[in-house]
Amino acid sequence: MHKLTTSILLACALALAAPALADPADDRPWSGHLGTGFGLSPDGFLLTAGLEYEVVDQLGVGPLLQLVLDDDTVVVAPTLNARYRIDLSDSGNDFLRDLEPYVQAGMGLAYVDRERRGRSDREDTEFLVNGGFGFEYNLSDRFAIGNGVMFNGMPADDAAGEDFFFTWQLVTARLRF
Repeated sequence: MHKLTTSILLACALALAAPALADPADDRPWSGHLGTGFGLSPDGFLLTAGLEYEVVDQLGVGPLLQLVLDDDTVVVAPTLNARYRIDLSDSGNDFLRDLEPYVQAGMGLAYVDRERRGRSDREDTEFLVNGGFGFEYNLSDRFAIGNGVMFNGMPADDAAGEDFFFTWQLVTARLRF
């Protein structure tokens, strides 16, 4: 976990230095993305939203919000994430040229509110560490669709009975601006 924390802190430092590091020819260093899918443990409907700034070529940093909703549990997980895109543009294959696999990691908080029938509600906020991978396919220089998974752990204590949850964004959409 020490290496992950160091990596996230380095990414935050790069984000602060971003104006000096950004390629002046890149006129779209910002992007916003939305996603939907499902979460497991707790099982539920997933919504994600994020904003990202490309601090150096292929590395973006920004906030990510995951929201998992089911009948008796709500998870709200805001994090600061770093995403590294793998560039396949030199592959020579037209399909692979527009495909961008990525890995990402982040940390933040997870608020878990669990309602139990016949018992008192349990709610808690805990430190959250996450990591995941996925891909995006560029439909244009500004718009991409994708798919991704995220593994979310709460290492300190159980947050209202939860210490891990998995999310799968079945459909994501990214707009660069």
